[in-house]
Amino acid sequence: MAKIVVNSAVPGFSIEGIALFSVSGTGTVAPYNQTAGLFDWLSSARDYLTLPPAVALTDQSVSDLASVQYAYETSVNLATPVGVIVKASGRFYKLLIQDSAGQDLPLLRNHRYTFTLGSRLNYPYASFDEAKAGVASNNVWATVSDEVTSIESGAEILSVDKAYIFIKGTDAAQSANVGYSYTVGGAAGTNPTVLWAEGNNVAEDAFTHVYAADGSGTITLTVNPMGSENIRQGTLVLRTATGLQRRVKIYSIREAEFTPASATAVGSPTGSPSRQTVRLKFTIPSTIPAEYCPFKVLITAKGMDAAPVNRLDVITKEISPADYGTDQIIGQSFKYVYTVEASSVGNEISLDFLTTTASSYSPAANPFILESRPIFNTCRIP
Repeated sequence: MAKIVVNSAVPGFSIEGIALFSVSGTGTVAPYNQTAGLFDWLSSARDYLTLPPAVALTDQSVSDLASVQYAYETSVNLATPVGVIVKASGRFYKLLIQDSAGQDLPLLRNHRYTFTLGSRLNYPYASFDEAKAGVASNNVWATVSDEVTSIESGAEILSVDKAYIFIKGTDAAQSANVGYSYTVGGAAGTNPTVLWAEGNNVAEDAFTHVYAADGSGTITLTVNPMGSENIRQGTLVLRTATGLQRRVKIYSIREAEFTPASATAVGSPTGSPSRQTVRLKFTIPSTIPAEYCPFKVLITAKGMDAAPVNRLDVITKEISPADYGTDQIIGQSFKYVYTVEASSVGNEISLDFLTTTASSYSPAANPFILESRPIFNTCRIP
């Protein structure tokens, strides 16, 4: 097994215990050579990982805190790096097992991994679980939010085209591309490593990865059929040899509906007794991921004005042809725009409109049409 120790040389910063996460849950008594498929006694004296195949990872808990920890051999996984939770002076900290260049290290049998702290650790947390989910004190790149598409260090720049990709899921497999670039001094560097984080069910694990001479890259995925799922997701991790890292979260979402949806006359506005107020209601399903927000719902309302209290924007084909799409009603060349925030997911939206003339609301004469591409089906009321 591997031995892990954290020592502090900092006055007033005493280590109260450590625990491990993302380490192998099982191991072998004898060194097992995965390539040869047998126990390899000769190679075990060198830096040689001797795991049996398909070893599941495990995390320790706060009850496992101890001054020294031992772990089975664990291979490097960029998506779930091996780490240590340190309790020191009443707070919790996260450390990753890396070398001085920021490269993740495997845990090898009969090796000792010793952290000697020369200063207080950064990013303290109040609880064990917060630390495990938080920023590692010795990994500066972990402080950069996944929403940031580009990261650089000196002459190196690693960028992804999108931090989040949303695909309209179907009952058939389909392809999708993930674009990125990695340059060093304006030229291509060493091809970044790309792999899936744990929990991928959005696409097949195997993918095509092309890195061009100009530093641009394309990852082509085979997106899984939706099957019985309403949403599938996975996270691709891109990492350079020097430690720059970006993640791309990919979702396939089954075509969504605004239902239940309705439009009902609710009286006349103050000062305009001849006009009617019509209340439009529609639903944002709970299956929509928060990362999809904010997104826009385009509303065509024939013979209706949006009530001022709604503060709805207006879009026309001339101003934004790509967003506008096509006219839903002949002779009406504008649409209202409602922006859905993450707080609205799973909730009913209610908006008031007014008949434009001194007439009563007629569902047949005053239809509402809701659009939001590419995920939602167009909804017509009635």
